[in-house]
Amino acid sequence: MKKIYQRFLILGLVSAIGFMSSCEKDAFAPEPYVAPCDTCGVDTVFYSTDIQPFFDASCVGCHPSSWAPDLTPGLSYDALINGGYIDTANAISSKLYVKIAPGGSMESYSTTANTKMTLEWINQGALNN
Repeated sequence: MKKIYQRFLILGLVSAIGFMSSCEKDAFAPEPYVAPCDTCGVDTVFYSTDIQPFFDASCVGCHPSSWAPDLTPGLSYDALINGGYIDTANAISSKLYVKIAPGGSMESYSTTANTKMTLEWINQGALNN
């Protein structure tokens, strides 16, 4: 009787091990981290091809070298960085973003997409890229 019990126990263990090893576990790659923001679909925002064209179309008419910040090509980046308009540690408190965000004094000169893009650029470190 003891041998029969041992055989069932061994057979049960072997079956359990075989069953567990035959199971396939789908491996999923972890989702990449995406910083919380509303810029759906925007990867890297480039100053030269995204931000400056926005300034050229909407801001340069009133912000040439005589009215701070100077947003003309070639001078705008330094004017923003050195003029204290960008806060990469707290992007939503950046003067530039506050001006063009809803309720800001320059809101009417920025589209929602340009405002979000500008915030994302600041969140990405406000690079001169």
